[in-house]
Amino acid sequence: MWLGEFGEDKQLEYAMEELFALFFTIASNMDMCSEDQWPLYEKLTRIYTGLMDLQGVDKFTSDDVARYQDQLNEIDSMRQDGKFLDGKREIPKGQAMLSTIMNKAYKLSHQLLVQVDDGEE
Repeated sequence: MWLGEFGEDKQLEYAMEELFALFFTIASNMDMCSEDQWPLYEKLTRIYTGLMDLQGVDKFTSDDVARYQDQLNEIDSMRQDGKFLDGKREIPKGQAMLSTIMNKAYKLSHQLLVQVDDGEE
């Protein structure tokens, strides 16, 4: 895999491969998502991309990560019984895709916070 100016950072390589796999999965399943879910999908992918960008930066703070976690928590609070509902209070298609992106974003934010804590020691 081409790493450009990043060198041979295996963690970065792994993260990039995960990101590409996620985007491929989402792109191949676009027809599996309800139109009502697209705004949430766009917000979640923006959050995940922002977290990935933070991972590539040398210095970031726990406050930087917390801003993304707040956005995730806001979206997460929209779920009812673990599901996003549409305007008719029905369960639209795309739940698995949204949950996958949200879980990956939560996981990445936790990893970034651990990274910040390790850097402060």
